[in-house]
Amino acid sequence: LTWPLQVAAADGGFLLIEKPEDLPNQDFFRTRITWTGALISREIRDSVGPVMGELFIRGEDEEYPLRMERNGHPQEAARRSILDHPGPERLICWKFFGKRLFFEPGLADWKLYYKVRNMVWLKRHQSGLLGAIGMAAAYLSASCMIDGIGRLPLLISAARDGFLGRLGKWARHPGLA
Repeated sequence: LTWPLQVAAADGGFLLIEKPEDLPNQDFFRTRITWTGALISREIRDSVGPVMGELFIRGEDEEYPLRMERNGHPQEAARRSILDHPGPERLICWKFFGKRLFFEPGLADWKLYYKVRNMVWLKRHQSGLLGAIGMAAAYLSASCMIDGIGRLPLLISAARDGFLGRLGKWARHPGLA
């Protein structure tokens, strides 16, 4: 698994599975927010629309599956499928008020910018202003505690752009003129 996977539980909720050996012993099983290696039908694309290119590199993997879910399209994982997509070298998981925050220490500035900006934007659209403030505060706290306060200006810029809906490629992205 590249990232922990949400798998349907018997009680109607979802369990977070981190290791392949903990997956259900079925060929196909219900999941949510499944994206890496996702295959979708033309019916879903016609119903849900295209992936939001404005989210660029981080966040489309949460936004699109949530849009699928809202449009009544369940998601399943195939146990015997194989996808060679390396995951993060180190992934830290914090739990806040029953929610999980995944943090990758040492991300390049441009990756951290997209991660924070897009997660703040997503949370604002999912949970409103308070949810977005909570998301921004969680990422700012995690990054400052783990990577140091030197990235605070970058984090504030990313959170502000997320609040304001400034999506698309970041002007400071490496390789852009």
